[in-house]
Amino acid sequence: ARQGCRVTAVDVAAEGLAKARRLAERFGVAIEIRVADVATFDFGADNWDAIVSIYLHLPPKVRRDVHRRAFAGLKPGGVFVYEAYGPEQLRYKTGGPPEPELLHSRDDIVSDFEGCEIEHAFEGVRAVNEGRQHRGDGYVVQVIARKRG
Repeated sequence: ARQGCRVTAVDVAAEGLAKARRLAERFGVAIEIRVADVATFDFGADNWDAIVSIYLHLPPKVRRDVHRRAFAGLKPGGVFVYEAYGPEQLRYKTGGPPEPELLHSRDDIVSDFEGCEIEHAFEGVRAVNEGRQHRGDGYVVQVIARKRG
């Protein structure tokens, strides 16, 4: 939003969205807020220029379905940006879920976007500074997938 993009924030947790609203107000930008479960959220078709999924850890079947529907929701040329903790994160203890089945590999995520252009795919360690309990090295997976136009 600070870069001039129209932003819609979707989260099942009203508390998280309240924090997003406070940050938007602090920076003098507007965002649309939607309290919803992404497992059932209707992305529509050819609707979004970009969808960003940051530290959303879902069970494999739910993740694949959400990614499939999100990809359908992208406009041609739109991008899906993903970052979450990966399979080795349990060793680092800098955040993320304690359940290994919620920590997916780069290959898992890339396979969710078969048929699109993968512009970036990374799995490894990076410095994390995401709040008091999320500081230090973290094992992350990053993927940027572009829907072909």
